[in-house]
Amino acid sequence: MTEGANGPGVDAGRANWGKIMEALVLMRSACGSEMNLDIESQSLKGMIAYINTVGCPYQYSRVLMTLIELYRENPTPELRRLIQYQESRLYNRGR
Repeated sequence: MTEGANGPGVDAGRANWGKIMEALVLMRSACGSEMNLDIESQSLKGMIAYINTVGCPYQYSRVLMTLIELYRENPTPELRRLIQYQESRLYNRGR
């Protein structure tokens, strides 16, 4: 998911990480599968680390949508803080 797909220096996997994870989280929610949760967890950590290094509002919005869906399924204080932090970063970039 994170390897370059369009040639040298272009990493389409990372650019679409939020969109891909959002789809995976929604599909897991729909089907209830617990298969490969460890891989999904690592992907989520990678996505969050990556989004903190880029400035694209579109990518931030996809990451937020993913985190909000995770929170809807399993509301935790930690996840709420992460959502609020990411939301504040998106809001402050727009100023």
